[in-house]
Amino acid sequence: STADDDDRDDDDNDDDNEAMKAEDEAVTQKRTLFLRNLPFDATRYDVFQLFYKFGHIDSIFIVKDKETGMNKGTAFLCFTDHASADKVLDRAKASSSDAADGSKPSQDAAAPTSASNLTIRGRSIIVSLAVNKETASTFADKEQQKRTTDRRNLYLRVEDKVGDADGSNSWQFLPEKDKQKRQISNREKTTKLQSPLFFINPFRLSFKNLAKHVNELSLQKLCAKAIKKALKDGLVTADDQVKHWQASGEMSARDILDLVQEKESNGEEIIPSFEDGMMKDLIPSVFISRDMVTGLSKKTKSEQPSRGFGFIEFKYHIHALACLRELNNNVAYSYDYVSGGKVVKKNKKSKNKEGENIAGTQISRLIVDFTVENRVKVQKQLERRIVQQANSKKQRIENKLKAKEMAAAAAVNMDDDSDDEDNMNKKQKKKKSRGARQRERKRKQGTAPDDAVQTTTTKKQKSLSQPISDDDGDDEEVAMQDAATPTKKKSNKKKKKKTKAAESSPASQAQEATSPKKSGARWFD
Repeated sequence: STADDDDRDDDDNDDDNEAMKAEDEAVTQKRTLFLRNLPFDATRYDVFQLFYKFGHIDSIFIVKDKETGMNKGTAFLCFTDHASADKVLDRAKASSSDAADGSKPSQDAAAPTSASNLTIRGRSIIVSLAVNKETASTFADKEQQKRTTDRRNLYLRVEDKVGDADGSNSWQFLPEKDKQKRQISNREKTTKLQSPLFFINPFRLSFKNLAKHVNELSLQKLCAKAIKKALKDGLVTADDQVKHWQASGEMSARDILDLVQEKESNGEEIIPSFEDGMMKDLIPSVFISRDMVTGLSKKTKSEQPSRGFGFIEFKYHIHALACLRELNNNVAYSYDYVSGGKVVKKNKKSKNKEGENIAGTQISRLIVDFTVENRVKVQKQLERRIVQQANSKKQRIENKLKAKEMAAAAAVNMDDDSDDEDNMNKKQKKKKSRGARQRERKRKQGTAPDDAVQTTTTKKQKSLSQPISDDDGDDEEVAMQDAATPTKKKSNKKKKKKTKAAESSPASQAQEATSPKKSGARWFD
């Protein structure tokens, strides 16, 4: 009945009030201690093993984060009497003073030697008296004023969650495969964030359920399209930008307020705009995981089959947030960018037995979320990247110097080669071989017969104007033959002797007697 329920609620409230009163009494009686610097995996048993020899322990409470369930590294330890708590405080003071002096802690009969260092798994435990809630709230306010940062960006861990009131994009319309993938991803993210080494990268997004035909360029264009649409539809606001500034801790609250007021007074937008011409600068890194098939060269890397997931890095966090809110679990982008989307697009008008259109309800959607990364690994990657950039810069400088040295050496070699050629020409001009000298002498001698031919032709022209005898004609013929064949002088002389011998013969003499020349008549008479 309602009366019984009311009685039970009253009893529960009474129990809670009694517990709170007991805690306040323990704090007032100085029996409760506040422990700090505990290991994040410490248990109540670890605390009990460290402090049970100081006295009878009434209760142990380890403080945990409500959302992540992770230990905060603090705990409350309550003894049955304040004398036991005093022993712990004295031991803590003695340990701290000895550590400051550099000497070994003194042995105290009231406290066990095994707990003289007050450490759990190598971490020194900081002990102090607990205070009531009112005093603790004032401490919390001061701490909040000093520290408003969230360097791990834990406030972004719920951005990928799918609600129940999003229409066709709600949880109930998701395929079973998508539900399983999202549940596994959420568990992995929660497990990683329990360690303080892991943080949420506000500039990097992970994509899952990508189609195999989607490459780096098409994914980059998709993100640019999504960012512009999200900015136009107002999916991100100035408050999101302010939250990021507060979480980064780079600016104080006063600096953030001054910056916002300055931008508003100057008419500038707090959210940076997105332009297509600056897409490479605003989205500097795109990576799609692929199966490396043997036989394909690095130039055909884009032809390697995709594994269905990738990563994109943005210059501004607000652009990454806009892209996530636009693309995550949005069925409008499933037909062109999700595996199996083209098949569903062809069967978009198909209906089930009840006559309802099933297109869009049975298709997978893009799973977009901020990446969870290890701070140590990221730091090492950053250092490695810095070293690579420095080495590449050094290599470029060395290559330029080598190129200049090679150009200078080539110029010197060209000058040396030209000098060598000049010297060789001079040597060739100075020294000539015996055969070269003979050939040159023969060439000079070969020009003499031409002069002889010219002299004989002039003589012939003169002889035409005067009467000549047969002897003169014979001599002229012999001279012409000699001029035509200057190299055969000896043979011409022999022929000349033969002709003279023939002329001295009786037959030739008889012929001469009857010739007109001998009779004194001219040949033209």
